[in-house]
Amino acid sequence: MSLNFRFLEEYRVSLQLTKSDKPVSGFIRECEKHQMVVQLGKGTLIETPDELTGFVVIHGRRIDFSGVAEAIGAEDFLTIRLVGSFRVSVSEQMGRHEVNFRHIARINGVSAPAHVVDLSLEGVGLEIHCNLAPGAEIEMEFNTSMGILRVPFQVRHCESADGPGLYRVGCVVASRDQMLISRYQSYAQQFDPIFNSYQGKKAS
Repeated sequence: MSLNFRFLEEYRVSLQLTKSDKPVSGFIRECEKHQMVVQLGKGTLIETPDELTGFVVIHGRRIDFSGVAEAIGAEDFLTIRLVGSFRVSVSEQMGRHEVNFRHIARINGVSAPAHVVDLSLEGVGLEIHCNLAPGAEIEMEFNTSMGILRVPFQVRHCESADGPGLYRVGCVVASRDQMLISRYQSYAQQFDPIFNSYQGKKAS
């Protein structure tokens, strides 16, 4: 795909290096046409230069790529020279297609930090330190270029996540305000720009 994949910035990526038996992961901090910068976990040890393959999973699509790990610098930032094209396929993987964004959730009028791990046109996936019952209503605040966007959601499921007192919560939009829904979907779609591209490619 001949696309500028800067929209992958802040998503979690999995990497497999030739000289390492174990995969490593981190967050994409920069992604241009021929280069990617990934912030690895603190103290991650890798040998450079080294050939690698990597992938990101977003909303049921898997994006694969190849490259060369060229250097690892301060704060565990790994510079990768990308080789070839990105490859997009359907994925049933339900792993941590995670976005490193922090947002505010309001639950019964009380604010709590929420980590958005999935964002779609119909709803949102969160990690939060609250055990919420299905049917519970929450309001999320999103920082957009047009200011704060507040969207009501209804909890569909809640289960324990990795981490003390942490829960993974799946929610759907709970509003009949078509203007609000349209604003939210426009916001969500910017984080899933391969959706229309892939659907169009599939149809053709």
